[in-house]
Amino acid sequence: MRYQAAPLPDVYTLAARNHVRVCPTMSLLPDKVGSPMRATTQELENFRVKLRVEVDASEADPALDDIKKQMARQARLPGFRAGKVPVKVLEARMGGAKALRLEAIREALPNFYTKGVQEAGIDPIDTAELDFDEADQTDDLIVFEATVLVRPQATVASPENLAVVVPSPIVTDDEVEAQIARTREADGVLVDVDRPLATGDFSVINLSAKVGEEEEETNLGEEMSYQVGSASLVPELDEHLVGLGVGETASFESTPAMTGVTMTWKATVVGVKERQLPELTDEWVADNTDHETVGEWRDAIREQLAPMKVVQAQFAVGDAIRKAVAELVDAELVLDQLRNTELGERIETFNRQLQQQQIPLERYLMMVGMTQEQLIGQLQSDAEIGVKVDLALRAIARDNAIVPTEQDIEEELDKSARSLGASSEMLRSQIESAGRMAEFIGELSKSKAYDWLYERVGIVDDNGIAVDRELLRANQADHDHDHDHDHDHDHGDA
Repeated sequence: MRYQAAPLPDVYTLAARNHVRVCPTMSLLPDKVGSPMRATTQELENFRVKLRVEVDASEADPALDDIKKQMARQARLPGFRAGKVPVKVLEARMGGAKALRLEAIREALPNFYTKGVQEAGIDPIDTAELDFDEADQTDDLIVFEATVLVRPQATVASPENLAVVVPSPIVTDDEVEAQIARTREADGVLVDVDRPLATGDFSVINLSAKVGEEEEETNLGEEMSYQVGSASLVPELDEHLVGLGVGETASFESTPAMTGVTMTWKATVVGVKERQLPELTDEWVADNTDHETVGEWRDAIREQLAPMKVVQAQFAVGDAIRKAVAELVDAELVLDQLRNTELGERIETFNRQLQQQQIPLERYLMMVGMTQEQLIGQLQSDAEIGVKVDLALRAIARDNAIVPTEQDIEEELDKSARSLGASSEMLRSQIESAGRMAEFIGELSKSKAYDWLYERVGIVDDNGIAVDRELLRANQADHDHDHDHDHDHDHGDA
């Protein structure tokens, strides 16, 4: 026969059911099912595995006795107060000791399954179908089988040969001068020049347009001041103005996406102006900044920009490595179950962040210029990459024997416990009792695999110059190991 258990961790009512489905690695019962337990596997098609579990009844009896007592406490029988029904009375009502024992086994199946998963070392990613035949059970042995979808194992070829490009963490002279120019612009003046327009110039134009098939032009402005290259009017205007002199006219068509109607534009240049900046002298710097000389000001700007450049590169390198390693994973390994789980976590995280910042979804979409469909599409794309990164890091950890030490585990437990306001001993106990220690260690292995990859991947800037890793490590403690997104290990907020 088959039985079904709800995939929620606190709901297992198996009596009178014909099919069992359990969560991948969830355990409700105390850790009373120890060795000997035998779990063997048989690989099936499409990343499915058949798991056969055999539990010596003597080892299972403590857990079964607890379940019998719990069933008796929950029973409602005439003549007995709530919670006071003796086990023997319940046993008689259910048809004898064998019947009650079978019912207790059904209740315990999810726990036995979890232990079997741990014993077999498989990694389920979906609920499992448990086959439990009463005829196979004896007084000495509990036997059942489970068919479960397991996580695919990726093959990642030579990940250490990857190379990623990130913005340079070094402040360039051009960036310093650009900052100086922006400040000098406040004191700049516009002067007429006798030459064609160039990007950055201020044009004086007469602008008109015709809508669709209309014959009459609409005058949109006389002697308008417009900075070439600002793209603040019509996107196509800038490219048509560059190179025009006073008295020359540009005519062009455009079809705005909002209206879908073709418009014919005409812009006539009546003046060309450029912004002349004040001469950069120590005197001007002393009068307009908090510094006394041009050299001091340049040094201060460089010092101010340096931390921002490093942080920019730090975040860029993590994103670049994730995308690069994701490309090494076959798209066929991104199963729907993995993708949907990842997408659900990202949506939950996104919604939580909006709530924390008290930003309504409609306002956020307006701020970023996206539709809800575009947002979902972006989250789906991110989820696809997230699954590939997960599979890649697992492969790197496996292929390079990257296993956390007991000290690594203790340090991670301690860090997580502090964030939760608990002790590391309590956290470890909770994780172990829930059967999630293997998952906890797996996440830590992935983190160490990322660190392994980070030390070996090539990191260069836009000019192909190698980036100093030590510079990227500066002040990185606040976002250490934030390699993809939240990994909660099921012991904190989701």
